[in-house]
Amino acid sequence: MEQRRFLVIKLSLCLICRDNERTIRPCLESIRPWVDEMVVVDTGSTDQTPQIATELGARLYHFAWCDDFAAARNESLRHARGQWLFWMDSDDTIVEENGRKLRELAYRLHGPRTLGFVMQVQCPGERAGDVTVVDHVKMFRNHAEIRFEFRLHEQVLPSIRELGGEVQWTDISVIHSGADRTLAGRRRKYERDLRILVGLTKPSGTGSFCGVFGAKRACPPPCKRF
Repeated sequence: MEQRRFLVIKLSLCLICRDNERTIRPCLESIRPWVDEMVVVDTGSTDQTPQIATELGARLYHFAWCDDFAAARNESLRHARGQWLFWMDSDDTIVEENGRKLRELAYRLHGPRTLGFVMQVQCPGERAGDVTVVDHVKMFRNHAEIRFEFRLHEQVLPSIRELGGEVQWTDISVIHSGADRTLAGRRRKYERDLRILVGLTKPSGTGSFCGVFGAKRACPPPCKRF
């Protein structure tokens, strides 16, 4: 009898997208060598974004956009099979050195209280040498109770803290350089964010990490260095 070979899925990419045909190819091509599966949730593209994702080997799912980034990201987590989950934006890329570090980190043994890892997102500005660095919990365990919160500027750290988990710092980074800086692109982003923020003022709003809701709750105590 032919023996079946079972693939251990240790690390899953979880990504949401919409009309990102300009950036999703370099994004997925940069991360594909370092993860065991790519989960892509499309929230309503009308361009070639879904086709590019499937062409590059991603498992594609569809989710109706509801002005809630946490809900969309959590949909991607729901389909992931890896023991560790790594999220990116569709206009992020990761260089080879950091990709190797990411994979090594996922395949290393960690204590049970370690639930996530902080990595840096480097955001190049319009002028040479102008870079903003933002810390995010980018990789975390695949756990039913670890989920994103807040409709805008969504965060996973609060759910990790609620479980009594720890996060550790790393020197791994991704580059967030594909943002649409055109006037039309910026206007669409501002209009979307304003629409979400207006929704947050309603009783049913779920809060925003950087807005007037939830900021104190999400602020992390000191993290361990890794």
